[in-house]
Amino acid sequence: MSAVGRLHIAKSRVAYRMRKAEHLLGRPVKDNCLRLQSALLLFDVLGPAALATTADSGSRAWSYAVAAPASGT
Repeated sequence: MSAVGRLHIAKSRVAYRMRKAEHLLGRPVKDNCLRLQSALLLFDVLGPAALATTADSGSRAWSYAVAAPASGT
């Protein structure tokens, strides 16, 4: 089943959200699907705690998990 079917929202809404994510990331979401899926899983498991601001970086944990390149890549 497609994301549209699972989320019960319009296809245009899913497309808008994907474009917005790509704009925020600065690259296509397809570039690193594993990192995106991992970040979504972390949010699913940790809930709002996954979005907590880290003390030393000042950035949100989810944006780091999705946007930061892995070492050596």
